[in-house]
Amino acid sequence: MSNRQPGKALEYYLRLRRPNVFDLIREHNLFTSVQDQALLLVDFDQELIAKRRAAEAEAVAKDPAKALPPVNDRDHGAAIKLLVDHTHSIPVQRVVQQLSGRPQYLFMYLDALYEKDADLASDYSDRQVSMHDSDASRWAHKLST
Repeated sequence: MSNRQPGKALEYYLRLRRPNVFDLIREHNLFTSVQDQALLLVDFDQELIAKRRAAEAEAVAKDPAKALPPVNDRDHGAAIKLLVDHTHSIPVQRVVQQLSGRPQYLFMYLDALYEKDADLASDYSDRQVSMHDSDASRWAHKLST
C-alpha cells in the first residue's frame, strides 16, 4: 500500500486475514484482481462470520437480553455479495471453477447469483439443484450454527 499498488496488496491482505480487505477492494476498484482470489475471499469471509456468530452466542449466553434477531438464511456474507454484484468484472465461470472444490461455498454463490439474476445462474441450475437435493440443507444448517 505504501508503494501505491493496492492490487498487489490484496493477496497479502487476504492471507494476513485483514478485515478491511473488502474496503480495500471497493475503494480501489480491485474487482478484476479478485477474480482469481474468490475461494480465498469467501473462505476468509466465512471465518469472519463464524467468529462473529461465536462472539454473539457468547454474549447472549452471558446476557440473554443481547440476543439479536435471526440471521437471514439468504445472507451468505460480504464475499458472496461482492462476487455476485460484480459479475461484469468477476466472471461467473471463474468463480464456479474456483469454488467447485467447496460445495457449500459454490451452493451459496449460485443461490445468491440466482436470487440476483436467474439468467446468470442458468448454466449451473442442474448443478445447483443436485447440490440442493443432496446436501444443501445440511450445509445451510451447519453454516448457520
